[in-house]
Amino acid sequence: MSTPAAGNATRRIAGNTALQAAADGLGKLGTIVLYAVLAREAGVAAFGDFTTAASLSVLVMVAAFGMDFRVTRLVAQGDPDVGPSIWGAVLLKLAGGTAILLVVCGIAALGPYSDRVVATTAVLGLAMIVELTTMTPHAVFRGHEDLRPVALALLLYRGLLSVLGVAVLLAGGSILLVAVGWLLGALAGLAYTLLRARRAGLRHPFVVTRAGLRAVATDSLGLGLAAVLGAALSRLDIVLLGALKDSEAVALYGGAYRLMESTFFITSALALSAFPALSRLTRTSTPSLGEAVALTTKAVLVTTVPLAVGFVAYAEPVLVAIYGDGLRDATGTLQILGVLVITTGIYSLMAFVLTSQQAQRPIVVALVVTTVLNVAANLALIPSMGAEGAAWSWAATTTVLAAMLLVAVLRDAGRVPVLRTVEGPLLGGLAMIAVAVATGAHAWGIPLAGAAFAVVLVTVERRRHPDDAVRLRLARPRGA
Repeated sequence: MSTPAAGNATRRIAGNTALQAAADGLGKLGTIVLYAVLAREAGVAAFGDFTTAASLSVLVMVAAFGMDFRVTRLVAQGDPDVGPSIWGAVLLKLAGGTAILLVVCGIAALGPYSDRVVATTAVLGLAMIVELTTMTPHAVFRGHEDLRPVALALLLYRGLLSVLGVAVLLAGGSILLVAVGWLLGALAGLAYTLLRARRAGLRHPFVVTRAGLRAVATDSLGLGLAAVLGAALSRLDIVLLGALKDSEAVALYGGAYRLMESTFFITSALALSAFPALSRLTRTSTPSLGEAVALTTKAVLVTTVPLAVGFVAYAEPVLVAIYGDGLRDATGTLQILGVLVITTGIYSLMAFVLTSQQAQRPIVVALVVTTVLNVAANLALIPSMGAEGAAWSWAATTTVLAAMLLVAVLRDAGRVPVLRTVEGPLLGGLAMIAVAVATGAHAWGIPLAGAAFAVVLVTVERRRHPDDAVRLRLARPRGA
């Protein structure tokens, strides 16, 4: 691969990352506003119930089973017979999502959950099924490395659900009506996506064969198992909190977790944008997979380290500013979870790298090990420590998961310059900590801490690793 081609690839990745990150960021901001209004207007109990329902309904997303990554890979590789895979993925996800929703609602109805939680779970689950359907045409757009329709559809979906949800809450409506607004937002996002696909000429005749369904299912088996275990990991803490404690404990953990989760779009945007290019890289390609891993990991650290330090140092003022005094007691929980912004970003990126290389077994093995660890830690810590016990459980889980996946990637990718990758972001993080200590961790010190991180990062990168600075300039979208 020539240098110009590599430059074009990095420009596409940078442009797509910017689009995906902007859409995800604005969408997450809208969701945080919704949760903030929910906590202030509906109270801690209703906030806890909605958080529980959202955690149960998101299990429907397991039905994605990694099939959309296959679609993206086939489109990126120019496979002319991608049509059966597209329609096979849609049908399998619809069937699987419906079955999972019925099981989840049945278990919730028989378990320790109120009728309000069960009904809200059902409506949110329908929204998840619609989102599952939307993800497949999004996978096609990603394969063509055109994320504009994906970004706009996401903005419409998240924006509408946030506006409708806030309007319902301010009018004194129930969390069930908030869930209905979520469903309407999902339907709007699907309608827009299909319209853009039609205008772009992405029309694939409806062809479904047994062989096609079998290929989609078997090729995605490892990713599917990873999706099942990953979904369980991300929600086990809240589900077990609801079963072992009460709505207040769920609210404390859910409020802190929602803030941490709101940062996940950064790694997701980067990884999703880089996925088509990563699918074409190998240990010996130019650039090599190892070089790509180093640069993408540095990008993840540049964005997650300041967020992690910010959550730890400024947890209380951030919680009070967003949720009000009702969730002030979640300060300790957010400080624990805040550090995990880094480990979660690392394990998410490594999972994408392994998936791009069709190395699914390490993901499944790591998730099996950490799922067992997570359950054991939750059962041991939640009864005595409540929300903070769940946070420590997630801390142990994500740290082990990140380490296992990182080892797997390093084994396959070849040489990765570790010091060059981590030096700038980590020194910048230390500068932030120094500012936080000097200013007493008051909210007014946040801009100063951010500025300290930026100054140290830029200084280190320019003096120690100028080649990376050149690559970052090369990666800017045209016209930037």
